Amino acid sequence: MKLQQLKYIYEVARHDLNVSATAESLYTSQPGISKQIRLLEDELGVQVFTRSGKHLTNVTPAGVRILEVTTEILQLTKKIQDIAADFVCEDKGIFRIATTHTFSRYLLPSLIETFTKKYPDVRLHLHQGINAHVDHMLDHGDIDIVIFGERDEWFADKVQLPCFLWHQCIVVPRDHPLAMDTSITLEKLASFPLMAKLTPDGKMGDVERVFKTSGLEPDFVITATDSEILKSYVRMGMGVGLIARMAYNPDKDQDLKLINADHLFSPSKAKIVFHKNFFFRKYVTDFINMLAPHMNEELLKKVSRCRSANELNNLISDDVLPER
Repeated sequence: MKLQQLKYIYEVARHDLNVSATAESLYTSQPGISKQIRLLEDELGVQVFTRSGKHLTNVTPAGVRILEVTTEILQLTKKIQDIAADFVCEDKGIFRIATTHTFSRYLLPSLIETFTKKYPDVRLHLHQGINAHVDHMLDHGDIDIVIFGERDEWFADKVQLPCFLWHQCIVVPRDHPLAMDTSITLEKLASFPLMAKLTPDGKMGDVERVFKTSGLEPDFVITATDSEILKSYVRMGMGVGLIARMAYNPDKDQDLKLINADHLFSPSKAKIVFHKNFFFRKYVTDFINMLAPHMNEELLKKVSRCRSANELNNLISDDVLPER
């Protein structure tokens, strides 16, 4: 059994059993891949794929189990390569981050500017937007970490570390009735047309649940994934905006009134998500520490030894999380 053979069956499965597409992505020949898969199956004594003529049609039950272990082996192989690379040149590499539109636009720019000055030889790839596909990208090593502040069911089998708290706020034109109200309640808020951000999967998320829990059904006249769009419609007088507080710029948004909504909506907990076999190169550790100062090298080493979500939760308490 060769590592190359395992790479081939992994990539074939990843390319929906299309050997031609797999060969093209690996810059090799289709017959070469087919031959190596046959040799592996002969050695193992079981078929990984079922066939119809020359075409692969499905993954066998044995193949499903073999591919699960193969994925683990290839992830550990990458970890070995990353460990070696960190010793050879700790400040050079490729760092791939997936995050939400809000975080990429309002939270990360200043941090990334500092990071790139410290690590000019690290190529940073920023994947904007979170969806179920990102979970698969983590599995395949196409993404290193995810910075995520919404629903987290996509990453159930990944390590999720709380990194900071972020807050909802209300934005209205300065002449809006709520602008001078010092005792805003959910009932008052629900009496106005509302505009809010959607979660990455197109749902309203925590904001809508807060209203429903209180027996209220406000009129969400506009929803969007971009806070700048929502602020534009607020300026047009189309409704009250509910956005992340970090999306309000005191200089650029002077015509809008920011109203604290902490008494209405609990802060949301953002998390850093990564695969259990991920190796933290020095520049990754530094980046995470810039984002969340409580996450230092010592803590991340402890994280690697955790075997359950409870152990992780005991490592980090909410009172150490920075506010964003």
